[in-house]
Amino acid sequence: MRAFAVIPWLLLVLASVAAAVPAQAPGVPVYEDSEGDEPSREEKALQQAALVLKEAGKLLDGKVVKEQLARTKCALVLPPAATKPLTGPEAWRRARSAYVRVGHLYQCKHCSDWHLNLAGGYAIAADGIVATCHHVVLPDDRDMKEAWLVCADDDGHVFPVHEVLAADARTDVAILRTGARKAEPLPLRVDVVPGETCWVFSDPMGARGVFSSGIVHRFVQAPPLDGGGERVVVVEVGADWAPGSSGSAVLDACGNTIGHVASIKAQLEEPEEAGEPAAAGDVAPPMPLATYLVQHAATRAADVLRLIEVVPAKPVEPAKPVEAAKPVAPAKREPANAPR
Repeated sequence: MRAFAVIPWLLLVLASVAAAVPAQAPGVPVYEDSEGDEPSREEKALQQAALVLKEAGKLLDGKVVKEQLARTKCALVLPPAATKPLTGPEAWRRARSAYVRVGHLYQCKHCSDWHLNLAGGYAIAADGIVATCHHVVLPDDRDMKEAWLVCADDDGHVFPVHEVLAADARTDVAILRTGARKAEPLPLRVDVVPGETCWVFSDPMGARGVFSSGIVHRFVQAPPLDGGGERVVVVEVGADWAPGSSGSAVLDACGNTIGHVASIKAQLEEPEEAGEPAAAGDVAPPMPLATYLVQHAATRAADVLRLIEVVPAKPVEPAKPVEAAKPVAPAKREPANAPR
């Protein structure tokens, strides 16, 4: 009987110990997703920090952003390609350390409130140089009355975007100089083959910090974003993403960038396949359409590189050898009892 009396107490102790010990490893964040249209506490804090930067005159106005999106070339020193394959956790750390959220602090045309809309981006060079999608950076005149470009890291630090260095609407690329100077740049790689492993760290549909993997499926021609001219080549991959992921890096097995999230397209069941047609006069219940295939298309790293004049890194000068100190002859001293 006494043993049975101890069991509930023991279970309570074990439960309290389990609650006190985090399930994740050190340095792994626990995210808070927003519920419905209500922003999370993190999003509210980010918006408030962005407003402080705006009031201090440190954010880039949407009108200036549009002007600078006409720039087509920039000169950068890029990191060398990585060649060592990464484990899953190593790839997650690499992707997260380069991840920079990019978007707008804006007032919409329907209310007087301020809103914050962030997508993805990634560092490609030192000192806060970030690549993302052109459509992420371009202010949406249909909904935005006043807009300011802003960025943030995954730890919740908010930074200004200083300028647009180069952009291309057709291939959906924009390169920015930002205040996220601690973001670790990812090398750009172009010799990609279907079947390679790929990784994506992004915030799909507001779900923070989603890390997914897949393989490179194929390269395919797609209509350009600006709707005109020749079709562009994109790379389709099997990693997961959704609206909100745009601009996030697609990494290879070694942690190089092979492109960034650009679009998503679902191949759905035809309506007539969803069920038998209703008899005349009957009201047919709504039938959900099956999803046959979801195509995830990324802008290629090659299209990012087209906007960059690669500047060679300055060679590191070898340290000059330190000359050995010459021995100093001891000073001559007269005997204490020498005659004076």
